[in-house]
Amino acid sequence: MSISVPFIILALVLYCLQGTPAALDNDLVESPIFDVRPESKSLQEIKLGLDILKEENEKKIQKIKESKKTNPNLQRVKQILSKFLSTLKRNKRKIDKRKENGQPKWQKWTDWSTCSVTCGKGRVIRWRHCQDHCDGIETEMEEISCQLPECPRKLFGVIKLE
Repeated sequence: MSISVPFIILALVLYCLQGTPAALDNDLVESPIFDVRPESKSLQEIKLGLDILKEENEKKIQKIKESKKTNPNLQRVKQILSKFLSTLKRNKRKIDKRKENGQPKWQKWTDWSTCSVTCGKGRVIRWRHCQDHCDGIETEMEEISCQLPECPRKLFGVIKLE
């Protein structure tokens, strides 16, 4: 018994359009594929074919479900995901603890250093150190530029020009 896919699809559509199976007993199916009445052998063959396909699909689905349980690759993926998720949870707890404990506590800034040059444009810096809740950052530095009077120009690198 060989039933084509378009034939099965047409039968499904007609079946759905008719409503319940009880409605099929009373209504006529108007199609050149079928005999005049729904009790025709062709419609019964289609229903039987559909039942067979449904049963085969259920078996395939069951096999897939069983293979998911026993597939070693799938088990390995589950282990990796489980480990990753537990690590995320631990890290979240650490972050939450830091939030509860508050922001880092810093010492006061040091005084600004002297300008890095004796004339012209240079820089000054200052530092501060973390005392508590440092989260890996132990020191901070600020830097700004400083401008001292221009350096005297020299002629041939020896004679000062003013």
